[in-house]
Amino acid sequence: MFQWCKGRSGQGWFCSFLCLFLWLCSGGNALAEQTLVVPGTGDSQALLRVLAKAFEAENPAVRVAIPKSVGSIGGIKRVLSGETPIGRVARGLTAQEQAHGLNITTFAYSPVVFVTSANTSCLDNITSRQVVDIYSGKTGFWSQLGACEKKKIYVANREEGDSSRNVLNVTIPGFKEIQMIAGEVLYSTQENVRIVKGYPGTIGYAPLSSVVNEPLRILTFEKVYPDRESIQQGKYPLAVPFSIVWKDDLEGVAKAFVEFLYSEKAVSIIEKNGAVPVSSMDRRPIAPSHLLL
Repeated sequence: MFQWCKGRSGQGWFCSFLCLFLWLCSGGNALAEQTLVVPGTGDSQALLRVLAKAFEAENPAVRVAIPKSVGSIGGIKRVLSGETPIGRVARGLTAQEQAHGLNITTFAYSPVVFVTSANTSCLDNITSRQVVDIYSGKTGFWSQLGACEKKKIYVANREEGDSSRNVLNVTIPGFKEIQMIAGEVLYSTQENVRIVKGYPGTIGYAPLSSVVNEPLRILTFEKVYPDRESIQQGKYPLAVPFSIVWKDDLEGVAKAFVEFLYSEKAVSIIEKNGAVPVSSMDRRPIAPSHLLL
């Protein structure tokens, strides 16, 4: 439109009126007719899809797509290539990634929880020792854990480098040292949840935000439930960061969406979906210096 008007001095008033009319029709919204794609980890996929819908409700002409998981590294690669302005990750940045000038901000923490299929009602809590024994294959039947039937435990595990598995490696003594993990390795949060949900007698682990609305039994860990208070006070030690990465300056719809993640509305959504908003813990600005440890 602006190119068509260029050089048409006699029609300048008409072009000005037309541009003003189109701008008013869009509600004067600077974010009109834009699509933002946010690729990356599957851990925050479900939560960000809910947040994206809320953001779109406030900006009707904007579309925010949260595609299927390509992992944290996939999101980072797409940002570095310029394919998308922001990506979603569930870990900190490596020294090499920092050297590329990436910025990162954490908008929420999700507890990592152990879950079982809904009919495993004989177990409510799990301990560090039990986790290690199950995942090493030492404990193979539910009856070894308490008043359960003598049925086989099927184990769902995540791949090396997965953010939830990294949390277990750091937090649970002996988990990282298991030489041969029992069970099946699954390569996305969504597949992991599907397997635990679909196969009775299966145990797995995942971010709480990805299972809070699923028909699964969420176990307490060392008799502590993963609510906001226990996370804030450090009583529940298993948590994964949900973060956004970008390169150079944030602008336009990408900037608006990242800022929205810290809004009161977003905070409410994050809490309702089983995660803990950073603004209620340790609000940090969107800045290059905000690098997760």
